[in-house]
Amino acid sequence: MKMDNKEAFNHKLLDRVQESMEEEDMECEKMDDDVFSQQLLGDIYQSLENEVSNCQKMDKGALVQQLLDRIQSLEDEGLVDSYFQICYSLKEDNGPYFFLELIPSFLSDARTVMRDMAEALESPVVDFDVLIEHCIKLKGSSACLGACKITNVCSDFSKAVDKKSKDECLRILRNINREYRDLQSKLESIMQLEKEIVSADSSES
Repeated sequence: MKMDNKEAFNHKLLDRVQESMEEEDMECEKMDDDVFSQQLLGDIYQSLENEVSNCQKMDKGALVQQLLDRIQSLEDEGLVDSYFQICYSLKEDNGPYFFLELIPSFLSDARTVMRDMAEALESPVVDFDVLIEHCIKLKGSSACLGACKITNVCSDFSKAVDKKSKDECLRILRNINREYRDLQSKLESIMQLEKEIVSADSSES
C-alpha cells in the first residue's frame, strides 16, 4: 500500500514537472513571438521611413527641375540672362536662404528707385543729374541679378536723360514699370517653388 502511494506520488510529481516544462516552453515561445513581432515592426517602420525619404528626394528633384525650367523660360523670353541662373547657384556657397532673400531685396530696391525717379520727374524743374543717379542704381542692380530686359530699358532711359527730355523719360519710365511688373509676377512664382525646395531640404536634415 505504501509502495502504491509512493508510485502515485512520483507520477504526480512527474506530471507537475512536465506541466511546468510545458508552461516554460509556451512562455519561451511567447517571448520569441514578441521579439519577432518587434523586429518585424522595426523592419516595417524602417522600410516606410526609407520610402518616405525616397519620395521626398524625388519630390525635391522634381521641384528643382521645375524651377530650372522656369528660369530657362525667362531666358527664352528675354527677361533674364545667364547671370540669373548664376545668382541661383550662389546659394550653394551662401546658404539655402540666399536666393529667397536676394529676390525680395531686388524687387524692393527696384520699386524704391522707380518711385524716386517718378518723383524727380514730377518736379517743375527736373534735376537730370539726380535722375541719372537713380537710373545707374537701377541698371546696376538689374544687371547683377541678370534682369536684362530692365537693364536694357534703363539704357534707353539714360539716353533720354542725356537729351534732357522729360517727356521721353516719362514714357520710358512707364516701360520700366511694365517690365518690372512682368518680371515681378514670374519671380514670385519662382520664389514659391524655391520655398518648397528649401522646406524639403530642411525636412531631410
